[in-house]
Amino acid sequence: MSWTVARKIGVGFTVPVAILIVIGSVAYRTTNRLIEASHQVSHTYAVLTDLERVVSTLKDAETGQRGYLLTGGERFLEPYSAAIQGIDADLRDVRKLTADNPNQQRRLDALEPLVAAKLAELKETIDLRKQKGFEAALAVVQTERGKKVMDDVRRSIDGMKSEENQLLEQRSQGAEATARSTLLAIVAGTLAAFVIVSLVRPPRSWRRRRSRRRGRPRKRRPSRRPPPPWTR
Repeated sequence: MSWTVARKIGVGFTVPVAILIVIGSVAYRTTNRLIEASHQVSHTYAVLTDLERVVSTLKDAETGQRGYLLTGGERFLEPYSAAIQGIDADLRDVRKLTADNPNQQRRLDALEPLVAAKLAELKETIDLRKQKGFEAALAVVQTERGKKVMDDVRRSIDGMKSEENQLLEQRSQGAEATARSTLLAIVAGTLAAFVIVSLVRPPRSWRRRRSRRRGRPRKRRPSRRPPPPWTR
């Protein structure tokens, strides 16, 4: 009986410890996956931000061009000049962030010539305004060549955004699934450990006998010392 109870007690400690080790291992792996998924989500947001910055930079260039064409004031070219300096860096950032995505790289290969064409159209009208006056520049604007190129730029960027948004949804769902699986593993493992401990708990009668033995006073053994000489 005592050996069986001892075995149950051993199992009651060993199995829960093993379950906790498994829970820790699962939690470690799923946490790493959750961190990676979080990084991927942040990466997608960075791509979307840079794509939006490309559009915003081109809009700033257009704003500077229009202001200069209407007024001839050099100060209106400040947004245009800033855009010229920053657009290449924006495109490089997008290419670097999408280096692991062949589809986005192909779209970017198509986008870069469109951006270059838009900038060339803006520069052409600005140069005409400087050299030949407002009417010459207006004639180029009225061809709507710049508008058509800008529309192509927007469509190309919208296509890239659409793919990034799909990736964002997939990665967000993956992160949520990983978090749920981690929580489920921890809860299920903890419950299993409690169930096993309760199942292997020693019977009540055994615990009562053990308690009575602990509370019973110990019998004193008779002394073996020889009696004193005066009692002999």
